[in-house]
Amino acid sequence: MKEMYETLVLQRCKLERKVIENALAIATLQPSELAYQILGERGVMAVPAGECVHFVTCLRVNLEIRDTNDCYNEVPVQHGNESLFLAPRSRILIAHGKKITCDTRMPPMFKIGQIWYRMLPDLIDVPTPTIIEPQSQTDWKYATPTPSPREECIQKKTRRNIGT
Repeated sequence: MKEMYETLVLQRCKLERKVIENALAIATLQPSELAYQILGERGVMAVPAGECVHFVTCLRVNLEIRDTNDCYNEVPVQHGNESLFLAPRSRILIAHGKKITCDTRMPPMFKIGQIWYRMLPDLIDVPTPTIIEPQSQTDWKYATPTPSPREECIQKKTRRNIGT
């Protein structure tokens, strides 16, 4: 039983290492996504430098959602006099958004505060979508098996019979 537990812990460790390796592979292409995957925090930017990655926490700023005539993969926002975009998931401010076709069947959706919105190009509140989450529980602990009172009694009788 203990060997099986140790094998499971080792396999979990190997799986976590692969997840980290995959996340690092996207560091140069999508550094803000890397920061979100590794740290699980919004507003953190990853800066690849040589063979390492530095994480920088951005300052919180007040933004206003900006009206546009187009749909984007990012949220159009206004910061002072500057027109910017808020990257999905990481919530990093970026200068340019990716313009996409407005599609009522599959619109881009964003969670702002506790409410989900779709962009068509106006932001319209929608029901919360299905959230994909892992199904397994990972809070295992190894416990040494202890004999039941009946098994303990049998063990004592057996020891007496063989003289130990």
